[in-house]
Amino acid sequence: MKISKKLLAIFFGVIAITATVSASIIASFVVPSSVNVTAQPGIEVDNYPAGGRLTSLAFGDVQTGQTGSMQIIIVNTGGSTVFIIPGQSMSTSPALPSGIVLSWDLAVASQLNPGQSTVPILVKLSVSATATPGPLSWTTTFNAYSTATG
Repeated sequence: MKISKKLLAIFFGVIAITATVSASIIASFVVPSSVNVTAQPGIEVDNYPAGGRLTSLAFGDVQTGQTGSMQIIIVNTGGSTVFIIPGQSMSTSPALPSGIVLSWDLAVASQLNPGQSTVPILVKLSVSATATPGPLSWTTTFNAYSTATG
């Protein structure tokens, strides 16, 4: 089987892009909706003000048209400086369905030296009046980056 030079160039280009993108994330902390979590080295997400590492984001019963909220802090447990970045450091998997939004009030990138934590961050789960009622399960991932731009 003969592989064309163009196909080979595309293949190596995809590998290079993937390596570049994945190299920028230096730490992650995964918070499932109600399952115990294993923290990856580098950061952890703690309950605020109660303290203690989160094992779930427990919003309870959020009615359509309402918002549930909780406060967290992100702690740098690693040995190097990390950045928590609005719009990049929190994601859900799978994507939340239409009418349901998970957001936070982190407005600017937060630089954390080893042992430091963010200021308290308000995390909100907003459920619009048009959202389909029923149980919902997802994983929330918090990522830390090596630069302020990710």
